[in-house]
Amino acid sequence: MVDELKVAWDEAPVPAGPQRVVVWLNGHGIVGDLDVRVCHACRTGVVEHVRIDTSFRRRGLGCAALCEVVSGLADYGWTTTAIEPAAAGFWDRQDRIPAAGLGAARYCDHMHEAESLNGCE
Repeated sequence: MVDELKVAWDEAPVPAGPQRVVVWLNGHGIVGDLDVRVCHACRTGVVEHVRIDTSFRRRGLGCAALCEVVSGLADYGWTTTAIEPAAAGFWDRQDRIPAAGLGAARYCDHMHEAESLNGCE
């Protein structure tokens, strides 16, 4: 099933601003999404949320989508926002983001600037 998965990035409203990455599964349509922040100038990425529809969980789709997103920018420094207890098992199973970056989001100055440009302060 994972080989039928595709991810599609929505365009960020401003550079280094929030982006939605849609998780699409052949024959089922959109089954989830990720919220990420990427700064190409600083080569930094932050995963803010990973959501997979309840009926499609525990099939490796979230891990596969995360892998595809992070692998596409493998030389970037990736971190995540706080890890909710219910999601700890998910994060324990992935190896694309160093353990030190889990729950330790590092937003660069461009990302902070994007917040104010995007009206998210």
